[in-house]
Amino acid sequence: GMGWRAEIRNGSLNGAGDFLFYEALVPDSGWQKEEGYVIRADYREQDMASMLGEYGFNEKETGDFIEYWAIHLVGDRDYVFYPQETDAVNGVMPLSIIPEPEEVSRIWFYAEPLVSAPDQITDPEEIVREGFCVVEWGVMIRDE
Repeated sequence: GMGWRAEIRNGSLNGAGDFLFYEALVPDSGWQKEEGYVIRADYREQDMASMLGEYGFNEKETGDFIEYWAIHLVGDRDYVFYPQETDAVNGVMPLSIIPEPEEVSRIWFYAEPLVSAPDQITDPEEIVREGFCVVEWGVMIRDE
């Protein structure tokens, strides 16, 4: 639809926090499902931290990601997280920010229960934090 309007005041989103949480319906097709990460139920937090470290998530982003997603996955189930990087995410959900940021990094993960191990990630997109930058991350869970 129309999207959101958010303002940065005093270095903070709307002067009240540093992130915008949203939920959206996205198409199930068109995402890469070749390379990914196995997120084991018994080592969920460690596996997620390792995965996020490859992209350059900072400590707060890593903590927020793990805090939210570790409890929103079925407890005893292993998952595969397929990374979707900036160009792929932009192709599905374009982003318009005024003034235009110097850097935009959008890293989403398409998650589904583990059936077979994916190929290993060969060249993760590293988050760039120079000047006015925007970092967006999230998870899409395939409905079963």
